[in-house]
This record gives sequence, C-alpha cells and structure tokens, in this order.
Amino acid sequence: GRGSLSEQLLAYTHDLQKKLQELRRKRERLRLLSQAKSHCQRTSFVRRTGDINVPINGSDGFTSVRVVYNVGSKIRVFVNAFKRQVELSSILQLFGECGVEVESALLSTFNDKVFYTFQCKISDVQPFDCNVIYGRIWRLLT
Repeated sequence: GRGSLSEQLLAYTHDLQKKLQELRRKRERLRLLSQAKSHCQRTSFVRRTGDINVPINGSDGFTSVRVVYNVGSKIRVFVNAFKRQVELSSILQLFGECGVEVESALLSTFNDKVFYTFQCKISDVQPFDCNVIYGRIWRLLT
C-alpha cells in the first residue's frame, strides 16, 4: 500500500515545491554570477576610490575572474555563509591578513541564508587581488 491518493498527491506536491525551490536558487546564483563577472570586467583596475561590489559565492567560479584593486579603494564584500555559520572574528582576521581594513560589518538573512556585508578599505601597500580573498573565504566556509 502506497498510502491514500491524497497522501500521494501531498508527497508529489511537496516534491515539486522542493524542485522549484532548487531551480529558483540555481537561477539566482547564475544571475549573481553573470552580474559579478560583468562588474569585475568593468572594474579590473580601480585607481580611484569608489564602491565596488564583490559578491563571493565560492564554487560558482568567481575565482576565475582576476581583479586587482589599489590602496585606498573602497570595496563591499558580500559573504554568503551558506555552508555553516562562520565566526565573524575568523573572517575579520582573514581580511586583516589580506590587507583589507573592515570599516563596518552587517549581518542579514535572505531566503534562510546568512549574509555578511563588509564595507572595506584596501589598506595594504600591495595591490589587492580579490582571488586571494575569494579562495580563502571559500575555504573558511566549506
């Protein structure tokens, strides 16, 4: 016995909803990815100070985009802590090691996911390569 028809329908509906959710998530990730890529291509070298959004989504291949920022550049870094809750202190320490000065940090949730938004300033003398921070934050999150 596979349960009553209404039970089967309920299970089927639940399954469909899950699949739909997954599709929405994938679509959103693709949208963020293309947005980030075009943004990174536009701002490959930043000599002036301005807000730059650097979405970090790890496995989605952002690390293939190489962007170098100069000292004094202001950047906004979004960290999607979707794998597990990451200690804020460990992220801040990582920024420090990469020569990034965090001016403010904001914690927000979206679709049951936790996001950190960091308003940062490149403080180190070396040009800042966002691949370094992408890779290291990704390792921290996984």
